[in-house]
Amino acid sequence: RLHEMRSSKLFLYERRGKGERILVICSFSSKPMRYQLPKGFSGKKASLLLDNYEDRAALGRLRPYEVQVLRFRRSKR
Repeated sequence: RLHEMRSSKLFLYERRGKGERILVICSFSSKPMRYQLPKGFSGKKASLLLDNYEDRAALGRLRPYEVQVLRFRRSKR
């Protein structure tokens, strides 16, 4: 599922699986960018699976041409 973003230089894509959701966030900008998680995603439940920088940026921020892949596990009741 592709998420609508205000900037054409930001791409967010979601995949759903058993008990988890994966969010791929890509910056196509030569400058740092900020983003907000789409509705229904909680930053507290995010774990970083992949990043193309060696150190992790703060959630909600991307460096130039950065890609983050985040996993969100559904809480068990």
